[in-house]
Amino acid sequence: MKSSEEYSRKIDEYIDRKVSSVHSYFDTTNQILGLIGFSLGLSCLGTNNPKLFASLCLILVAVSWGASIGRLRKDIDELKGLGHPSIMPLNVLKNTWQSIAAFAFLAAIAIGRITKDGIIIL
Repeated sequence: MKSSEEYSRKIDEYIDRKVSSVHSYFDTTNQILGLIGFSLGLSCLGTNNPKLFASLCLILVAVSWGASIGRLRKDIDELKGLGHPSIMPLNVLKNTWQSIAAFAFLAAIAIGRITKDGIIIL
């Protein structure tokens, strides 16, 4: 018969694997979607119709982001159910800020706030 300490250790190891998986996803997301989002945004600014192309790229990035998180949905839901701090909104924001910034950059181009001539603040 296993002791309660051994069960507790196994549960902690299981949670640690889930947290590691989610953090690995955050790192990959920042590296890939962050870089792609900014690159696409800069490319869109070089076209004759940056708003149209940025809108299309925004959809592409959103679909890619949504598809990539699908495989981790179970891990995220489990950590949410446990109230684990790694999945709390502020921590998620801190861990994915590069991707969110790239997404916002593309969105700003798509709505015309960033143009070839600069940033429009109104």
